[in-house]
Amino acid sequence: MSIYVGNLSYQVTQEDITTVFAEYGTVKRVHLPTDRETSRPRGFGFVEMSTDAEEDAAIAALDGAEWMGRDLKVNKAKPREDEGGGGGGRGARRPPVRRPDRRRPVALLRCDAHHGLGSSHREWAREVSAGQGGTPAGRLGRGER
Repeated sequence: MSIYVGNLSYQVTQEDITTVFAEYGTVKRVHLPTDRETSRPRGFGFVEMSTDAEEDAAIAALDGAEWMGRDLKVNKAKPREDEGGGGGGRGARRPPVRRPDRRRPVALLRCDAHHGLGSSHREWAREVSAGQGGTPAGRLGRGER
């Protein structure tokens, strides 16, 4: 089992944590998670000690203690729930919502009302950008409508 240590100073190092927890027993491992984007510490960490008795002694002594200008929160770490990770804490993970595919090729979309029968959006856009009108009237010429 491991110990959760919260409300840590952002300047704390693994060596600092090891030194403090070593007073209560043998520290096997210290993990200080960092932010993926900034690589800065996230303000909490996990400590593994050799025995449960050592962990209990450290929790009893350090929970609520002031260290580096902050009141520590120290307790047994809860087991990680495998929910697929991430999600920002907005509730249970839900399956993705199926939305219409917005990446359909533009050539497959037809809109006869805007630019003539059988013409595609892509053809119409080319005509407009080339200055060839892009409307049925522009394509047919004036007065032929």
